Amino acid sequence: MARRKHNYDAIRDAFITREIAPTFDQMSEEFKVSARQIFRIYKKENWKIKRLQFVDEVAVAAIASLKKEAIEHRIATIKRLRTGQAKILAQILSDKTKENAATLDKLVRLESFLLGEEDSRGGGEMKIRLIREVTSERKTTDIDE
Repeated sequence: MARRKHNYDAIRDAFITREIAPTFDQMSEEFKVSARQIFRIYKKENWKIKRLQFVDEVAVAAIASLKKEAIEHRIATIKRLRTGQAKILAQILSDKTKENAATLDKLVRLESFLLGEEDSRGGGEMKIRLIREVTSERKTTDIDE
């Protein structure tokens, strides 16, 4: 009787690339191969190491993507802040209102915070309060484009 040929590449790929590694019994049922035979090939081809390498590659790619998104978001936020600063500065130059000067100061300090610079007025609580102040003012004052 001829020996049945199985697609061990598909079994290997299933073990290595699935989000949650299947058990040998699950793979046995899915691919119609004995769990014992799958285990032999698992050991022989070192699937455990290959899975760890695959998971590491996926994690590195995900982190890189998140970093890129965070940087793009920070750049967009800074551009909006600078637009608001320019509008408020123009208003200050035209009518010299104290309220606009205070808002400009807050926007400049918020930009410094987003750029990772120290706030000249204090620590973390001050930064959180500053963000809340500017956010609440943005809801009541139209400084966006």
